[in-house]
Amino acid sequence: GRTNWIELKDELEADSFEWNGKTVEDGRYEVRITASDERSNTTTTKLTGSRVSEAVVVDNTAPVIKTVPIEKDKKTVTLKLQVSDEFSAIGKVHYTVDSNAEWIGALPDDLVYDTTDEDFTIVIEELEVGEHIIAVRVSDDVGNTTYKTFEVNVTGS
Repeated sequence: GRTNWIELKDELEADSFEWNGKTVEDGRYEVRITASDERSNTTTTKLTGSRVSEAVVVDNTAPVIKTVPIEKDKKTVTLKLQVSDEFSAIGKVHYTVDSNAEWIGALPDDLVYDTTDEDFTIVIEELEVGEHIIAVRVSDDVGNTTYKTFEVNVTGS
């Protein structure tokens, strides 16, 4: 990583400063804050102090959805998904069939959203014979979201 500090603001007069994480690449960063009372004191009595934060994670990238072949059995479709994110835990997975306004939540195969890599098995039963579009929406726990659609043809036999 980087070995030198990037100055974001000098001589800040406000009580706070908001750093826009969208302006840097995804990764782990340390933030150093340096404070000084130089304006109120002489050069011989001024004090300066610095503090470095714990690592701050910047994650602006949505998770990735990998699939294995879709399984079909009569009117049942099974999607097996492998979902991953480089920096944040997977937060939510939902799906909908044929652009229905209702999104249905899915649980990871281990039943707990707790890691950056999760496997999902989504079983959709009693589909009508014909073509369908299944849309999957995945978000990490900081809100980055991605979508993937699957076209399936249910033959009923």
